[in-house]
Amino acid sequence: MFHRHTLLLGSCAVLTPLLLGCSPVDHGLFDATLGLWEAATEAVSRMIVMFVIGVVLVALAPAPMEKLEAEIARRPMRCFALGLVATLVGSVLVIALCVTVLGIPLALAGVVCAALFGYAGVCAVLATVGGALIGNRTGNVYVHLAVGCALWLVLGALPWLGDALSFGLCMVGFGTVLATRGAGLIDEKHFAAST
Repeated sequence: MFHRHTLLLGSCAVLTPLLLGCSPVDHGLFDATLGLWEAATEAVSRMIVMFVIGVVLVALAPAPMEKLEAEIARRPMRCFALGLVATLVGSVLVIALCVTVLGIPLALAGVVCAALFGYAGVCAVLATVGGALIGNRTGNVYVHLAVGCALWLVLGALPWLGDALSFGLCMVGFGTVLATRGAGLIDEKHFAAST
């Protein structure tokens, strides 16, 4: 079966060497060009997905997203540390839960919840970065999110730095959700009374 983007990527991989004045018969260049187009389309689609998730979250839950953005602006390194520790502890907990048959659904539910909260946190980080860059020009949070996503697209394409940036983005985002107790979903008084 052909991949759904095979025709588009194949034609781009053939046309690009011709535009550069090379022969498309060179299989090394063909493979490199095809790999470049695949990486570019993957990066753009990842950015678009994050932007759409962020738009939905800002539209449906503006107050929790504002809490996340305020926490990121106040204490970004604390959020990073919380995200890193929670990811390490959560990974050990998931592995421990997967030992038993009853723990597997709990582990799966925990991973899905962590991923959803992580996406919300990453969207808040991107909106905060965009707001820091162009906040004096516009107060529109959607524009802030778009600028943050575009910056992530550009910087995420850099070798090594892009991977480190994406890792840091995820850790700060997840830590922010934890620092704000689920963006205010868990009341602080209720949390203090139960412990």
